[in-house]
Amino acid sequence: MPDNSCSGGTVHPMTSLVLFATGIARPKTLACLTGLAIMVAIGCAARQIPAAPGPPNEPRASWIIRSGEYGAEREVCRSDANRPCVLEASGSQPVSVVVSVFLFPTDAPTTYRGAFMSAFIPGADGKGYESKVDYKIDAGRQPTAVSVVGRVTKQAGDYPFRMALFAEVPGHTDPHQFQQTFAVHVVAKESVRAMIFVPF
Repeated sequence: MPDNSCSGGTVHPMTSLVLFATGIARPKTLACLTGLAIMVAIGCAARQIPAAPGPPNEPRASWIIRSGEYGAEREVCRSDANRPCVLEASGSQPVSVVVSVFLFPTDAPTTYRGAFMSAFIPGADGKGYESKVDYKIDAGRQPTAVSVVGRVTKQAGDYPFRMALFAEVPGHTDPHQFQQTFAVHVVAKESVRAMIFVPF
């Protein structure tokens, strides 16, 4: 049995599918990262899952974006908080970013399909990194996180985060559809400091 206790109390386990951009399951440095290998882990992050709107017996999804030094990323923004999403651009040292989409169970086995696009993570085509979603979650399980880990682009600017998912539930004629676009601002390191320390 896994140890689900963390500092601060006991939490429920959460399944997490982590996608690395290069196909290297355990990269030694962030410089190796660009998107795709799958690792399943059970951890203590369940208490940090953003709330998802809607009744518990219907398909739901939420998301969170974390960034910083690879392996020590901090929360930047999330779907249940109304605040700007500002990332530090990569420079001489790459800046890591983790984008996690949480898929919630219903009262029946539910299959989620679709993709989410992180335009601020460089992709092979120069248009950002697209993460495919094809996952079935059984009733009564904890939410499952599908995550992509990569480096933030070096180019400052505004980039979209787009999520487009379909959820199929037995007995439901039409699939439930999720579509959301959220603006992510990538700024130079000096600008991040100015935004943090400017007096109000």
